[in-house]
Amino acid sequence: MKRFPKGMGLPMILFACGLLAMATGVVGAYAISNLNALSREQSYDQAHYGSYSGIQWALSAVSQDPRTCSAAANQAVVLLTFASNPDLSCKVFIYSNLAAASTRCDLAPDGTIIPENLIYVVADSQIQGQGQSGSTRSAQLSALCTPKQYYFNHALLGINTVKVLGTSTVDGYTGGSTYATPASPVVDNEGSVATNDEQTPAAVSIASGSNVNGDAFVGKNGNYNTGIDLQGTLLPSGQKKNLSENIAVKLDHTPGKADVTFPTGLTVGGGQTKHLQGGYTYFVEGDLNLSANAQIVVDPNPDPQGLPQEQNAFVFIQGNVNVNQGTLGDKNAEAERLQLFLPKRAGGHTFTMNQGSGSFLICGPDLVADINNNSDIQGGVIAKDIKLDNSKMHFDTNLRNNPKGPMGWSVGGFNSDNHGPQTGGNFNNVAPPTNPGPGPGPAPTNPGPAPPMYTTPPYTSSSTQIP
Repeated sequence: MKRFPKGMGLPMILFACGLLAMATGVVGAYAISNLNALSREQSYDQAHYGSYSGIQWALSAVSQDPRTCSAAANQAVVLLTFASNPDLSCKVFIYSNLAAASTRCDLAPDGTIIPENLIYVVADSQIQGQGQSGSTRSAQLSALCTPKQYYFNHALLGINTVKVLGTSTVDGYTGGSTYATPASPVVDNEGSVATNDEQTPAAVSIASGSNVNGDAFVGKNGNYNTGIDLQGTLLPSGQKKNLSENIAVKLDHTPGKADVTFPTGLTVGGGQTKHLQGGYTYFVEGDLNLSANAQIVVDPNPDPQGLPQEQNAFVFIQGNVNVNQGTLGDKNAEAERLQLFLPKRAGGHTFTMNQGSGSFLICGPDLVADINNNSDIQGGVIAKDIKLDNSKMHFDTNLRNNPKGPMGWSVGGFNSDNHGPQTGGNFNNVAPPTNPGPGPGPAPTNPGPAPPMYTTPPYTSSSTQIP
């Protein structure tokens, strides 16, 4: 058996222990380094998702109050805190180019151009005191956001087909109502019909005996000579045309928030009137049925709080719509007062009106609309397939290029970790609304309370905690 030289055993043992200690130190340092890196990564992830929460908060705030915006380049609209992590916070800046904004901005502080009717949101999150050095971890997201709304630029837009049959009439007017006293007069050449279809023969059919007071369109790259079967008349100087751009209609989800829900559907029986509230969003979890001599009307909101569209009700419908000799909307009121939306679902939806009438807008990308038997309506229809049979459709030209639906927002794209300086930008203070009062005359001795003023911004210096 080999032996170590006398006196070398202890040094060798100590040497081996030293090597083990060094190896342990290296492994420990490596483990600490990995743990610190993981901690930094986790901290960054928390800050990153905090910024996502800030973006979503901003979109919800603008949906509820379009005036919400930052009044200066470095003025946050809100400071979000998180109950799950007291060290995490998020400053939210909203640079708005909406007409209703209390302070409009068409150029963000980081140089981003904000087109009209869009908003630019910056969410800057920080986690204080992370790591041995107590350094701050931060993550910033910015996004240009667009409204998710719907454009009624034609009396009838059938994404696939439009059929104007029998002795039907499509025309247009401007403002008010064709049924009011005095009635809004017909405006020649404004009752257009259109389809996105580019290939199907007779995607638009106008039967003998039917009149369309306007133009007829097929999809951008379609052949309008084969795509439009004109047996009736385009009045007074209507033409066959192509759309300049096919019209996108995306309606995939029910509203995130409804003021009133009808869990088993909504049926208005014969002779009954159902009153809806302007400015409210309704969700019908089933069919909407309207019987003979029944009616749905929208009452103006008595407490509009300065918000736009307080006159209009928005009804999202999960099932089908059936109107049998009923009246859908107040015929003496503008069509936009009652707006019906049918989000896409398996099997699609149907809208059937038999000898009905009304004043409303209806939109559904998978909707099959059948308006027949002397129905007489004003408004606009967006559907997959539309049939107007022995009926009348009156279109309000004020609807054109004027988005409809409750204000919802979508993110056009995120710019991550864009730590641009929050200075500069083009800000324009918008004068608060004033009450012009009566015409010339002596000044009143008691002018009463001042008109409501916009706050700038409405959420200045507020702090909101998220669970």
